[in-house]
Amino acid sequence: MTRPRFAVVVLLVAFTLCLAERADASELVLVVAPEGAEGGLRETITRTVGELRAAGFRVERRVGGSLEALEAETEEAQAFAAVAVRPGPPPEVWVVDRLTGKRLQRRVTYDDVAPSERPRALAIRAVELLRASLVEATAPSTRGGVDAPVPAAAERLVAPLRSIYAGWTIGAGAALMTGFDGIGPAGSPAFHVGWATDWGLGPRLRFVGPAFGPSPSAVMGEAVVRQELILAELSWSPDLDAAGFAPATRLGVGAHHLAAQGEVAPPLQGRSVDAWSLALTTGVGFGYRLHRSVALTLDADVIWTVPRPVVQVAGERLGTTGRPALTGTFGVVVRLDD
Repeated sequence: MTRPRFAVVVLLVAFTLCLAERADASELVLVVAPEGAEGGLRETITRTVGELRAAGFRVERRVGGSLEALEAETEEAQAFAAVAVRPGPPPEVWVVDRLTGKRLQRRVTYDDVAPSERPRALAIRAVELLRASLVEATAPSTRGGVDAPVPAAAERLVAPLRSIYAGWTIGAGAALMTGFDGIGPAGSPAFHVGWATDWGLGPRLRFVGPAFGPSPSAVMGEAVVRQELILAELSWSPDLDAAGFAPATRLGVGAHHLAAQGEVAPPLQGRSVDAWSLALTTGVGFGYRLHRSVALTLDADVIWTVPRPVVQVAGERLGTTGRPALTGTFGVVVRLDD
């Protein structure tokens, strides 16, 4: 499989995982709104459905009235839970949880929330109320007389979010590598596989290349340059998550390969050369969570090479790289063992 095709496969895996949880989830949750819901209430319902589907539930939207009718409809649909949002002021959230036999009602006040943010805040509080109810069904210490099997999606909903970098991960993206002394920007695919503890420390292997860019030139000709980089890295991602963003930093050691093909005017003859160097890198980046197991990533790395490769044509120096070089990568990372 060629590298570009592999990158496409990794990207497809990432988005397939987003959908797979939903497709495989047999757990049904009803999300109920009053008839004719519109404006902010309609947005709240849409956001609540999205939050629950992202957690892996199978969700159906219904129109309903009283809390007693909600219980009856939940039973009839064989849903294990239902969430209803009622208009205010103040608005109310109702939860019927058949796993624990509970029904909950909460009034929601959000005077400190901007009006444009209230549908989002109300949706989050609706999901949080369901999560609070399910804790009794999923935690051994509070399970009590609950005998029904707990749906996997319910386990995920009450479990704390792990760092997107924790466990086994794979990643793919587009990289831009550049030097500052004649060998300029070169684009390439980038891939990595790694493992990390829940507190964010672990090894990973990364490959960048082949990187092709502008060909440095001189009076007697030019050189077509290709670069690859393979690294063993120690990565650390602090257990932080600010609005979906998580930072990361790393140190790496590996090999840098530069291949140059000379193209010169007759009677000179061009030749190909390969230069291998020790590569030392340090980098920082962050991920933005799209899903429990998928995040977009943006990374920047500084690269030092020993020895430094030099490209020449007919004795004239065209350029060098690695003292230092920079690599920026935009990609996607998928956690495999969630």
